[in-house]
Amino acid sequence: MSRPNKAAYELSDAEKRDLIALIQAGKPLPEKYRFLLFEDRREVELVWNGKTADVCTAVLPFQTLEHIDEPREETRHQGELFDGRGRQSRGWTNKLIWGDNRLVLSSLKAGPLRRQIEDAGGLKLIYIDPPFDVGADFSMDIEIGGETFHKEPNLLEQIAYRDTWGRGADSFVSMMYERLVLMRDLMATDGSIFVHCDWRVHAFMRLVLDEVFGRDFFKNEIIWHYRRWPAKSPMFQRSHDTIYWFSRGETTIWNQQFQELSEATLKRFGGKKVKGETTKEVLSEESAGAPMRDVWEVNHVLGANPENAGYPTQKPEALVERMVVACSNEGDLIADFFCGSGTTAAVAEKLGRKWICTDLGKFAIHTTRKL
Repeated sequence: MSRPNKAAYELSDAEKRDLIALIQAGKPLPEKYRFLLFEDRREVELVWNGKTADVCTAVLPFQTLEHIDEPREETRHQGELFDGRGRQSRGWTNKLIWGDNRLVLSSLKAGPLRRQIEDAGGLKLIYIDPPFDVGADFSMDIEIGGETFHKEPNLLEQIAYRDTWGRGADSFVSMMYERLVLMRDLMATDGSIFVHCDWRVHAFMRLVLDEVFGRDFFKNEIIWHYRRWPAKSPMFQRSHDTIYWFSRGETTIWNQQFQELSEATLKRFGGKKVKGETTKEVLSEESAGAPMRDVWEVNHVLGANPENAGYPTQKPEALVERMVVACSNEGDLIADFFCGSGTTAAVAEKLGRKWICTDLGKFAIHTTRKL
């Protein structure tokens, strides 16, 4: 809570009369008085129409529709972990949840599953790719068996679109702010969050993340560069998205990643000094290259790519894998609350991580279920 500011006692008589008149008339005070009357250490603040610090506190029960927990081949010898039907009898079970992630997050935070999350070590990593296409309305073209079908949004998706873009940027920022607060409160103290966005909303997203997590916990602005079919246009061709990485606390899980360099680059920089050590030592054979930079070139999932699930906004596994490997360890719990095509779940399975994935779209749940 803000504390009275000493500057309040230095108001002029005219300002005091104005304040009294405004309060008696029940009118809002000019913004300047908030800083004159109360101490506020924030140098910069993001403000939008309808801003509130309140977040959802609803706790709704989860209804289990399906168990998919047959033991993998490598764990079939661990008979005590599974009952006679192959159903897991103890320990963490991965969760694919259909529903509004605002309600899902609130229920995970304050409901009985919170204990399971904490027993699993807490959420070590969150990757989200929220809807940032302002013109999107949850309708999409789906290709099945060589034919293209147009999917119209259902009632829940129509409501989600209204809440996300109904007032333009105001409602988008408000939607993300509340969900990011809930995600932050679920994260482990050494956890990380990666938020994917493009040119439409990345400026808003950075400001919201600064406010929710604090600028001191900003780690990286990652540029995902991808190649596009060249086409003439009255502007430079857009060929990248932005991914913001923030940590939950002072320390975070970090597994250094490396990228291969050409022989010419290794030869060129092999003997140059870098802060007391040579680049030859940094670019050693053991490191398999140089420490990875914050610009990643990863191809889109297109055409005959075996990863292609036919989901319009699908992201490549190689992209998500870099984040998962860098900021989590095998056995850690990770989450994606806008899971879309299910790439995060697929990567988690391959890398031995536990996971929670949620989405409001039935097609997203169906696509993730098939992976």
